[in-house]
Amino acid sequence: KGSLINDLNYNISKLEVNNLLFPDYKNKLREYGIDISHSEQSWHYVLFYLLLKKNKYKNFLEIGTFDARFTYNLSKYFNGEIITIDLNSSSDEFENSYSRKRKKDFVLKRNQLIDKGNINFREMDSFFIIDEFYNKKKFDLIWVDGDHKNPQVTFDIISSIKLLSKKGKLLIDDVIPDSV
Repeated sequence: KGSLINDLNYNISKLEVNNLLFPDYKNKLREYGIDISHSEQSWHYVLFYLLLKKNKYKNFLEIGTFDARFTYNLSKYFNGEIITIDLNSSSDEFENSYSRKRKKDFVLKRNQLIDKGNINFREMDSFFIIDEFYNKKKFDLIWVDGDHKNPQVTFDIISSIKLLSKKGKLLIDDVIPDSV
């Protein structure tokens, strides 16, 4: 329990240093089902809410939709376009990643969450994002949360840098080192 409180205080201090907090932020977060004091709350929900409330981003690219819970939550408070990509659900890579054994149920639930006006879901391998978007679209915010291992994560990061707008931000979820 002490570790959770230390983590919470550490995270809050980092948000303060980066000028991302604002009055009544805890209650505003709760309006979107985000509770920073809950031990299983993923902090990327907190970070993106605060980041998007402080900045005027118009478009967002998410590499790695997974079950779309994050994408759905984001769509509730982000008014811009969200493009989210994930592997084609008929591919072996899709079925064999993240233990998606009950693929039909998984895809059905995911598709229900991404069926919103500002979410544009594309089934594609992130290996092709340069082909898909380069010289066609720049993104204000990119979240790399697809494959967490090399060489794919390195490729996703390099590709994302090429797709950022001039003042765009690139955020990366955990990366698994080769030694693991």
